[in-house]
Amino acid sequence: MKVSYQPEIILEFAQGLYQQGNGIIQNYVLTGSLVGAGLGYGLSYQFSLPLWTILIPTGLLAVSGYVQGRSAAFSLFLRAQKALCQLRIEENTRPPGKQSTTLNR
Repeated sequence: MKVSYQPEIILEFAQGLYQQGNGIIQNYVLTGSLVGAGLGYGLSYQFSLPLWTILIPTGLLAVSGYVQGRSAAFSLFLRAQKALCQLRIEENTRPPGKQSTTLNR
């Protein structure tokens, strides 16, 4: 069985990792916003505060969610960068005129 080197697969893999990482960040921000809105609503109801005070905990927990999401997604971004680095190394060390490598398995 012949297997050929296909750099597109590495690029697609890296793009998928970035999409997963960005999805994690979005989920953390959304979760933080919803928890903050619930907390803000509860506090404003309990202490008879104006309804706009919901924005304060919502904003704070959304920012906290972003920071936590970036931290959670970091390993995915790092794996994507490693894959792209390997791709660039192969491109820069490939002999002139040679397009792909075929491996026999």
